[in-house]
Amino acid sequence: MFLEAAVDEELVFDDGVVGAGAGYTSVGDNIAQKGGADGEIDVGRYEGAATQNKDRFPSISVNVNVISVDLTTTDETYFARIDWAPTSSFAAISNASPNFALVPGQNFNTTKVLDRFARLVYVLAGTTPILKVEQGFLSFQTQ
Repeated sequence: MFLEAAVDEELVFDDGVVGAGAGYTSVGDNIAQKGGADGEIDVGRYEGAATQNKDRFPSISVNVNVISVDLTTTDETYFARIDWAPTSSFAAISNASPNFALVPGQNFNTTKVLDRFARLVYVLAGTTPILKVEQGFLSFQTQ
């Protein structure tokens, strides 16, 4: 277990249920799961550049604790990104953070708050990708 400190439940994208089972196995985009549904976080009201949290939280840290990855055929790759949308339906993605690589252990990436709702997406490629995650969550960095 990688988690060393308490994490606010409202900031969790991925509760590890899929990771404890078969893991994420689809080539392409896999939306992190929390409670059997797509994990999404409302970071607060957003009105373009005048977001409520822009000054308080100019950057956020995405934390993904990876239990294991499958490298059986040596062509598998594992990345993650944050998708941003103005509504919780994610019918229209307004922005996305750059992909960042995932490896077994603790993975951290810092990005800007780019809209109101955020979700964690795992991007898998290769012949037999299997990504097992203990937990994925946000932590805010304040000035």
